[in-house]
Amino acid sequence: MKVLLSFTLASLKKNRARTWITLLGIVLSMTLFTAVLTGAGSGFSWLQRNEISRNGAYHGYYEYLPAQDAEKLLQEDMLDTASVWQEVGYAYVGGREERKPYVRVMSIDENAADMAAIHLLSGRMPESPDEILLPRHLFTLGGLDYPEGTELSLELGRLTQISEWDYELEGGEPHTYRVVGTYERLSASLESYESPAYIAFTAGAEGDGTVSVLFTVDSPRSFFDFEPQGIHGALKAHSNLLAFSGEIRDNGIALVIGGFVVILLALIMIGSVALIYNSFSLSFAEREKSLGIFKSVGATKHQIRLAALQECLILCGVGIPAGCALGLAGTAGVLAYLRSDFAVIFSSGAGYIPIGLSVNGWLLLLAAALCLATVLLSVWIPARRVIRSSSLQSIRQEREIRLKHVRPGKGKLYRRIASRNYKANHRKHRITVFSLALSLVLFICATTFCDYLASAMSVYTSDDSWYDIYFRAAEVTDPEGTAKSLASLPHVSEMAYKKDIMDWSYVDTSLLDPNMEQISQQYDFGVTGFDVTLQFVDDETFAELCRANGQDPQEYLEGETPKAALFNHVDFYIYDSVGESKMFYSFDVIHAEAPFEIDYYEPIDQPDLAFQYAFLTGEDEWEVAYMPEEYYEYHENNETGYKESVFDPDAAVYMGREAIREKKLTVGFIAKERPYWQDMGSVSLVWPLSRMADVIDADTHPYDLLSAPGYTYYFKAAEHTAAFEEISAYMEEARLSGDLFDLARDKESSRMMLKILYVFSGCFIVLMAAIAALNVYHTMTTNIRLRRREFAVLRSLGMEERSFRKMLFYEGSVYLSRSLLLGGACSVLIAYGIYRLVNNSISIDRFYMPVWSVVTAVIVSVLLVFASVWSAWREEKKKDLAEEIRSELM
Repeated sequence: MKVLLSFTLASLKKNRARTWITLLGIVLSMTLFTAVLTGAGSGFSWLQRNEISRNGAYHGYYEYLPAQDAEKLLQEDMLDTASVWQEVGYAYVGGREERKPYVRVMSIDENAADMAAIHLLSGRMPESPDEILLPRHLFTLGGLDYPEGTELSLELGRLTQISEWDYELEGGEPHTYRVVGTYERLSASLESYESPAYIAFTAGAEGDGTVSVLFTVDSPRSFFDFEPQGIHGALKAHSNLLAFSGEIRDNGIALVIGGFVVILLALIMIGSVALIYNSFSLSFAEREKSLGIFKSVGATKHQIRLAALQECLILCGVGIPAGCALGLAGTAGVLAYLRSDFAVIFSSGAGYIPIGLSVNGWLLLLAAALCLATVLLSVWIPARRVIRSSSLQSIRQEREIRLKHVRPGKGKLYRRIASRNYKANHRKHRITVFSLALSLVLFICATTFCDYLASAMSVYTSDDSWYDIYFRAAEVTDPEGTAKSLASLPHVSEMAYKKDIMDWSYVDTSLLDPNMEQISQQYDFGVTGFDVTLQFVDDETFAELCRANGQDPQEYLEGETPKAALFNHVDFYIYDSVGESKMFYSFDVIHAEAPFEIDYYEPIDQPDLAFQYAFLTGEDEWEVAYMPEEYYEYHENNETGYKESVFDPDAAVYMGREAIREKKLTVGFIAKERPYWQDMGSVSLVWPLSRMADVIDADTHPYDLLSAPGYTYYFKAAEHTAAFEEISAYMEEARLSGDLFDLARDKESSRMMLKILYVFSGCFIVLMAAIAALNVYHTMTTNIRLRRREFAVLRSLGMEERSFRKMLFYEGSVYLSRSLLLGGACSVLIAYGIYRLVNNSISIDRFYMPVWSVVTAVIVSVLLVFASVWSAWREEKKKDLAEEIRSELM
């Protein structure tokens, strides 16, 4: 054993170049394994910590449990920690939010703050039954104001649901509380947006016998196996936290991340095996004669196998720790570099924890095990070949040169020799071709995979909205005064507001772009009538639009006939019948010289009926549907509400042409460019807001049901974050309800997400490219070095250096051409499989091969193959022929 170990160490020292390449392959492999697993582990750990900090540490909870059921639940063995909330009662407080007029008072214990992530905004947690903690949205949404220290008197009773939106408060016992603070609204899973009550907290109070229990279990991975007996209630799971803790069933994000990690690990292992196998193949080929001598003097197969294992473990003993250190350092550096980008994407607000490296010992062991398995697999094939051969075969190296009768080819001598050699040693050369093709496939598939992810993400990062912030007001009594106040805020640079109305308009086919007729025939839908958006923008903004298009604003603001500006360009996708692909269309819908008229049809308001739709069914024949007002239903949209009628075909009232009024709308000019406040992707007609009464008859038109709630305000701001905070403060002060969105932040988040993806994929591609490049170089040099005796014999028989060089380059071109064909075909098939896999999770327009990836792979392969051949030829040229032949015969 000591002899074999000494022989292995001496062999490693003697062939330093090969040893360093093998070691480098192991280090790269371990670096990638460590980076992928540690990166994914750090990501999951970060998501888990943020989910706990923001939405609570509970794994599941029961609501409205009888006290006896709660006692049974707390006795369960799988239960780890729990927080029990006593139901004190409901009280009516009113407020401007009609669908949320109640307060639900709950008495909490000391575990509640951590279990439910109660974020204090002011004051402190309640400590006694006469203290109460109120939610912030009681003020922002409900419009109620109870400053800290206020005495709050409530009549607490039980709430009974009568219908979907109607509740009845029963009983009522007076309770007086002192407000001790406010907290951020709980997560939607603990207080849904449909809930009619705000949750307020007290402490140490007697409940009404009903409790809610938030709890954690010992093993989150087995949460869904938790089935407590005798509990009458629905178990609700904290799905995100469970997924980030390892329970990934039915969680799309966790499954997608897990699937991507598996793909990356598979690519790393395939590439590493290809590289390391070549190194060990050369190592055993060079030592085959020596190992044969060892076998001839009594070494067993087990001892030879052990010698191979020794070499493997020596190299892994150095390469795995080095690769682990590099992987951890690289992952930590990348995460530190992207820390601010993660903060932008995931909103560094209340409870946010910055991302950082999270070292998991089990993941490091898994990375080491995968790397060791990769090396063992790589060494097993060449070692098995040597072990199975007899001592005489190993000494004579009969497996390296297999004499076979092959008809010589035609052409020059070097081509005939190369062709005969390729056919006689077809097995060895097939392995070389396969190895080169594998490197090509590896690089193309790795880049294709990353390119698909980037392409899919770019769909979410592309936003054609040019404004930074918009505010969709649910109800504004003074839109002009509100606009002036908003425009005067310090960080608002530009502001416009408008009202949108969706109506039915008829456009004569002679005015339509020919593309519309083609699309209609191809996809079988009519184009003579379509939805058009009627927009009314504030007069100052409309005047700017006129001036930008060379029009006189006074003609539109004060003219006898109200004239509109036409936004005519549309961009849209249409899917084919199977939904497998889609076509992109971009053109101007209407082709006419302004001014011109458009036939316009508006539904006529009917008493006690809600307009639903209007269809042009034939030549001036219409189908108009209305619903009785009792079918109105209230909907919540974030924290604002609006009324909408529910369509029931059996209860609908149908009318015809008599319910439609025809008008002529005059288009004054077609806008050349789209301003920042215009983000509609359809045909839009725009008038000054002061002319709305001249265009639409408010008494006979049901525009309040057709339009978006209230008015929409659009803002441009250099400092969008500061502007957003100022607008939020104004909304709270003016008691305005509505949807406020910081689109600039969303677009910035999307750009940061794409940047993160590019950084991670770039690092992965660089390391995979290094493995592929090393594999190409090592494959060629290995193939040539294993045939040094054959080359020495050819040169000793009189082959000129020029012919010898041509023969090597001809063989290289044969390897290259065959590997490009094989690798190209396999790359297309595997890339399509990757496309199908990624497309199941993230929508991708179509299957494609990244041209830059293919061209780069081909160019680099050509350069590496011929560089390897040139290097090997230079090395063979320097060798002494007699010494080379004698060393092989000894």
